[in-house]
Amino acid sequence: MNRLVDAKEQIEVACNLCGRRTAAFRHAINGYRVVECPCCGLWYVNPRPTGPALARLYDAQYYSTGDSQSEVDTQWSLCSRGEQKMFLQVLSHLKALRPRGRLLDVGCGYGFFLDLAR
Repeated sequence: MNRLVDAKEQIEVACNLCGRRTAAFRHAINGYRVVECPCCGLWYVNPRPTGPALARLYDAQYYSTGDSQSEVDTQWSLCSRGEQKMFLQVLSHLKALRPRGRLLDVGCGYGFFLDLAR
C-alpha cells in the first residue's frame, strides 16, 4: 500500500523542539522530506501529512491481523521476525553506548521496540 499523501494533504510545520520555521533538507524517506533544525539539531518530517490524512493512513485496518489469537499474540505477530532481530541488535548497540537511561521512540506504533527495551 502506498503511504504517500499528495501535497494538498501536507502542511509545513515549525520545529517541535524550538519552534524555528527554517530547516535544512537532510534526507528523503518514502517520498517524505526529513529536515534538520539549524537551531537545535532536531530532525523531523516537513512538510508532514495533515491530521485527517494521517487518520486515513493509519485506520483500524492498518493495525488489524484478522486472526483470532489473544490480543498480545496478535499484536506481536504484526512485528516480523526481521524487525524483532533488528530491534534486538539496536538495543545491543544502545546498551553498549549507554547501559542505563531514558529512551524515546517517536512513531512507535504498538511499541514493540520500547517493550523489548523495558
